[in-house]
Amino acid sequence: MRFIVALTGASGGLYALRLLEKLVAARHQVDVVISEPGCVSLAAESDIKLNANHLDVEKLCPGGSEFLTAHGPREIGASIASGSVHHD
Repeated sequence: MRFIVALTGASGGLYALRLLEKLVAARHQVDVVISEPGCVSLAAESDIKLNANHLDVEKLCPGGSEFLTAHGPREIGASIASGSVHHD
């Protein structure tokens, strides 16, 4: 299955990290987008420091790089930006 996970800056980053961990453990493909405010919020909640435009998926989910694809918040040409992209 393929999922899209977005962190926007609201609280709940720890839930997102747990979700990513579970999806990767189940061997699902996951596309991840985190806004700049999302990076700030996540850093405050978890001490994980990220750059929204160059996401390090290993920081988000250690060992999960085979299943995670990071997209920058300004990547309007990213596959997930299309309404026709397949996801579950």
